[in-house]
Amino acid sequence: ESISVTDALTGLPDRRGATQRLEARVADGAARAALLLVDIDYFEELNERFGHDAGDRALVAVARCVRESCDTGDLVARWGGGTLLVLREDTTQEAMFALAAHLRSRVGDLQFDGGAGAPAPLSASIGAVPLPLFPRGNGGWQGAMRAADRALFVAKRAGRNAWAGLWGVAPAIDPVRALADMRMALAEGWLVVGGNRPMDWSEARPLPAAGMDAGVAPSGAPVPRD
Repeated sequence: ESISVTDALTGLPDRRGATQRLEARVADGAARAALLLVDIDYFEELNERFGHDAGDRALVAVARCVRESCDTGDLVARWGGGTLLVLREDTTQEAMFALAAHLRSRVGDLQFDGGAGAPAPLSASIGAVPLPLFPRGNGGWQGAMRAADRALFVAKRAGRNAWAGLWGVAPAIDPVRALADMRMALAEGWLVVGGNRPMDWSEARPLPAAGMDAGVAPSGAPVPRD
């Protein structure tokens, strides 16, 4: 049973195992958690330039780095492609933003040997949100995942090697409504945003094609973000 929900390459829980944990977390109704998507920058280009074996080594290195940089009780899983998911229970806005900044810095310290000479640096873009997105909010973990994907998109648009975070402060707000009009949500004080550099939250995340959910295609392959 454990093998069936474990990613063979990284040794982390896979998307199915992570989904089971997320569903159990929502059903439990505990205090708000932090949900982060950690996406290796230019992962597809890395595979194309150095080969998939080298890409696998880079992914394993980043997965190990993120796992070692998190607490023992945190869930660290491979969500798909070059994207990892981190879930930390019972947290605050300040702690979540600090975790996102810490993970970005730790991954940025890695050196990647693609077998073509001098080692090259690795970096990651990170989207961080609470689960649930708003206090006493609805939308389940899927609503929080869409918000994390939006934050990840903002981090990438800001130049990558960046983290972007959203924290809902208004009670019982519909996540879909807030994400559809970020200008309004920020003006109304529904959300607090953070990041390691100035970022533009006003541009909408391109909607996935029908049947796609939170950055992953029906086949399990990541929706291209680069």
